[in-house]
Amino acid sequence: KGNGNNDGDSEPISESADPREGSLAAATKKLGKVPYGETSRKYRRTVFRHNDWVEHRSSSSRIFDNLQSILFSGVVRQLRPQVTVVAAVAYLV
Repeated sequence: KGNGNNDGDSEPISESADPREGSLAAATKKLGKVPYGETSRKYRRTVFRHNDWVEHRSSSSRIFDNLQSILFSGVVRQLRPQVTVVAAVAYLV
């Protein structure tokens, strides 16, 4: 029993079982929806080719473009509560 093979000799996983802490299932259950970082994953480019690099390096406004887009970053969107607390404490100190 419980040998890791799902060959019918072990009990099936109950759907009412609590998901493992830190898992996608736990985050989805807590938020009531799939977290933004997971839903946006399908839109991410996985390959950065030479032409992409040349275009990136030739842009004279890339720093300003990056600063303007920082508030729409997936990382910032996911960490907004923590960043807000740290910024508030830094402001008070």
